[in-house]
Amino acid sequence: LSFSAPFMCMNDEGKREIDNWSVGGQARINRHFVRLTRERPDSQGWLWAKGPLEAPSFTMTLKFRVSGRRTDVHGDGMVIWLTNQETFRPGFFFGAHPLFTGIAIALVHTPAKRLDVRVFGNNGSLPMDAMMAASHHCAAAIALYDEKRADFNVKKRSRLRISIDYDTGNLNLDVDSMNTGIWQPCADLPLMEMPAGWMANAFLGFSAATKPGAAHNTDLLQLQVFASHAESVPDTPTEAAGGASEPQESPLEQMQHHIEHQILDAQERLRVQLDELRSREHADMDRIHQLEQRLHANMQEDISYRVTILESLNMKSVQKALAALDVSIGLAERRVGDNLLRRLANLEDQAHRAAELKLEERVRAIEQRVAERMESRITHLENTLRDDMKRRMDVARQTLGRSWWIPFGVMFALVFVFILVFWHRLRYFSLVLRSRLSRNV
Repeated sequence: LSFSAPFMCMNDEGKREIDNWSVGGQARINRHFVRLTRERPDSQGWLWAKGPLEAPSFTMTLKFRVSGRRTDVHGDGMVIWLTNQETFRPGFFFGAHPLFTGIAIALVHTPAKRLDVRVFGNNGSLPMDAMMAASHHCAAAIALYDEKRADFNVKKRSRLRISIDYDTGNLNLDVDSMNTGIWQPCADLPLMEMPAGWMANAFLGFSAATKPGAAHNTDLLQLQVFASHAESVPDTPTEAAGGASEPQESPLEQMQHHIEHQILDAQERLRVQLDELRSREHADMDRIHQLEQRLHANMQEDISYRVTILESLNMKSVQKALAALDVSIGLAERRVGDNLLRRLANLEDQAHRAAELKLEERVRAIEQRVAERMESRITHLENTLRDDMKRRMDVARQTLGRSWWIPFGVMFALVFVFILVFWHRLRYFSLVLRSRLSRNV
């Protein structure tokens, strides 16, 4: 289960990997270190062993570095797991599930710009409150490196040594805060009662999480696992800080390590700035949307107010215009009525005069025709009577001799009477015809 940089193994997807280990969350395996969390809020990652330890006792030494550009914030941290869980389970206990069987060693960010060490144990049945109350707080602390300092470099790192002796049932924990080669005792306490054989089936894992207000780079550099304490890294400062027992980085590898760290730091800062720009853009868009809504509401209110005023003014003007129009229509109707009446009267007068003229003309024509006919008939009668009288007179003269004047006188009287009767009848007929023509017109 031991690993050390550089990590050169690649998988089929072109990503770096470590034999017998699986990576998850936002953790990333780089050439010279494994970064569990980036310097970004709400970041979480883990590195978990694919197989159990299969040893009742063991000693492990972890070399790591927790650094950031802000060391004045605090929140979650890194946890070293020795548990029966075959894989990492997310939850609310430093980003993991609180119900487990085994040991959890948490490195917690504090306002004191350091990492406090706390040891938790759970047999699979303790609730979180009881587990927190039974935890052990280590007096030693681990350094939290400030990347803004001028003396910061990739050689800055910390070490943690964990030893578990199954025979004695003790857990021994030592820290080397700044990789000076001097181990400081942190904890030496008995393990709580666990299910039988839990060590043989225990999985080793590492996880880290950041909160919205706290974010640091959590890098794993080296892990060494030994079957006993005697096989672990020597305790002498010279050997522990860089003796023959540990492979040392060459200047080129140190430079590559530094460049890789700076590139990732620059990328992360760029991502943070882009996220801030996006958040500002979203905030600006929300603000613009709110302003647009307010402007739209104000415009609608102003337009409604103005429309109301215009409608009231228009209603008054329309009412006035309608009243004036009614008056104008009344005057026009009266004028048109008067004109029509005058024109009708004129037309009636003209028609009456034309009818009278036509009647007079027709009466005169009828009178003329009647007179002409009467005259012709009277002339004809006169001629007839004359001829008849002459004939009768000749007859009488021949028959009567000297008494010829008697029949002549009788005949003259009869003709005179007949003419008078006919004249009266003709005048009566003329008057009746004139009255009928007047009624028809």
